[in-house]
Order: sequence, then C-alpha cells, then structure tokens
Amino acid sequence: MTASITTPSSDTTEPPDAAVGGILTGALLIENYEGKSAVQHLLPSIADGKSVAPVQASWWCVTAGETSFPDQHEAQELWLIAAGSGVMTLGERELPVQRGQIVYIPRQVPHRVTADAEGTLEAYSIWW
Repeated sequence: MTASITTPSSDTTEPPDAAVGGILTGALLIENYEGKSAVQHLLPSIADGKSVAPVQASWWCVTAGETSFPDQHEAQELWLIAAGSGVMTLGERELPVQRGQIVYIPRQVPHRVTADAEGTLEAYSIWW
C-alpha cells in the first residue's frame, strides 16, 4: 500500500526553471511494504517535460529497531544521516552510521539500514 500526500493546496509555487532555480515542491509518500513503513519526501524529477535538477533527492526515516527496504540501482547515491544511528549493510560490509555522517553508495551495490533500538534514523538521500 502506498499513500501519497501532496503539498498543501495553499502552496502555489510553480516548479522552477532549470536555468534559474528556485524552490522544488515535492510529494510526501508514506509506504507500507511487508509490514515495514517508509516515509519519503520526493523532489519532482521533471517539469513541463524538462529535467528540474541534475539529481533526485528524498527525505526518509526508519523507525527504531526496523530495517529499511533492501535497495540496489543504477544510480550513485549519498545518504546524509540527519538523526539517529544504526547499522548499514553496504554490499557485504556492515557499517555503523550516525547523525552527521555522509555515506556514498556506488552503482549496483545492494544496501539497507537497520535503525538502533533507541530511536528513529532520519536521512536525506541524493542520487544521480
């Protein structure tokens, strides 16, 4: 099940022109998959058929003690850990991660994270 919560209707910001820049209004997605939940704020990828930004970005969180969905893709990715801590599985390695760290994920490397039992892990993800 995926529930999509769009930006409030009072927000009349038009997507910015790629040459000029501006505020990107995204969508808040709440997903439930195999008993796990994920919350993401996704930036728009295109406006009027044109690329808005040279990267994609999202905000997401993993609740205390839960593990994120396993992921593997063609894009390179950076995770900016904003709050909490946990253990990230990056390929065959397990890495402790915590607030303030930035993690680089190469193309096609499987990855996921388990939040510590003490609190929610929040992160920003940027991929290209």
